[in-house]
Amino acid sequence: MDYFYQPTGGAEPMSMIWNSDVIGTCHLWRTTIIGSPTIWSRVYVSSRTSFEEISTWMARVGSCPLDVELDFTNGEENCTSPRLQEVILSTWNYVSSRKIRSLQAQGFLSPSLFPLKGNLAELRSLKLFCYRDQCEDDESNVPTAFTLFRSHMPRKLGRLEVNATYEPLLTFFPVGNPTIDLSHLRKLRLAGKVKVELPLIARALATCRSLEVFECNIRQPFDAPPILLPNLEKLTLVGYEILASFELPKLHTLRVQTLNSGEYGGLLRLNGLKTLYIDKELLVHNAAEFLASIPSIVHLQLPGGSPSDSILEELSKFMPGPNPGELSLPCPNLQVLQCSPRDIDVLEALVDRRIAPAPGLLGIWVSPWHRPRRRSDKWLEKIHWKMHPTYWERPLQ
Repeated sequence: MDYFYQPTGGAEPMSMIWNSDVIGTCHLWRTTIIGSPTIWSRVYVSSRTSFEEISTWMARVGSCPLDVELDFTNGEENCTSPRLQEVILSTWNYVSSRKIRSLQAQGFLSPSLFPLKGNLAELRSLKLFCYRDQCEDDESNVPTAFTLFRSHMPRKLGRLEVNATYEPLLTFFPVGNPTIDLSHLRKLRLAGKVKVELPLIARALATCRSLEVFECNIRQPFDAPPILLPNLEKLTLVGYEILASFELPKLHTLRVQTLNSGEYGGLLRLNGLKTLYIDKELLVHNAAEFLASIPSIVHLQLPGGSPSDSILEELSKFMPGPNPGELSLPCPNLQVLQCSPRDIDVLEALVDRRIAPAPGLLGIWVSPWHRPRRRSDKWLEKIHWKMHPTYWERPLQ
């Protein structure tokens, strides 16, 4: 159970958590009594935060390790505001004697972030955000914060996320600094429109021997030998072309936005792949052969589309079942087939024709966050009734 300390900030209490200025969160609050070191707390800071709120919050969390996040509840605040600088400095005066385990900060706050350099030794998670519309007033400060963390990167950092749309941040990735140790990094996420030079990230990834989760928007393959990531389990990419740049012996979950089923050579080497998510587009040329090439798939999510390019419609053409009017799925180990409601009309037609189930198939899962408004629960019952008895319909959440 989570307990939230939410200061009123005035006569009227704040009803929405994301509108509050300071929030202290202690997980497993009851362990406070025995002084468990696993308790962590979180604080959000904006220019509306008062020193009284900070001191009250710090008194309540005591000596717990801190998960500190800087967040701006007012998007129109100027990052050079003297009041904001004063509040941030005051906050760090309170947390300077405690270990900071996680930090989330806007990248353009470089003048305010320098005082925390001495508190990064125990940092485990770092998230940096930088958007063009937030830094137009003071563009000269934008790369400075990234330079700060590049030169003071914690040696045991386990999670690094960068979300930026500012193009000059070409060399943020902490490569070339001999004091930086990326061997503990377990999750790396480069989101948004982060521009990273391929040689830099290729050299950096070669040192990430413990990396388990990697998300990136890179499409172009590296002009280098394949990079071995021995412990990587989850990979998220924009396109499939870069798969040839990696050796992934333990990969079991792959998410791509676009996948051309006619050129899927990179998937053939992923013998342990269990889950495949295709978010936006699957070019369905020879779809049956494509799915048959990855027999280890257990969970397959297919993108929706118009009836003319529907993957389910394409499957109905290429995979006739053993009996007339049946559809046979070519994935022998498939347990869950997840689809978009944009494919519901085609799916209903396939169910009416009967589906010859794969040996272990448990059901068809219509994404719960895309519940079709034009359909009723009776339609789902209809699908369940017409399915093979070994199917079960996963309930909508």
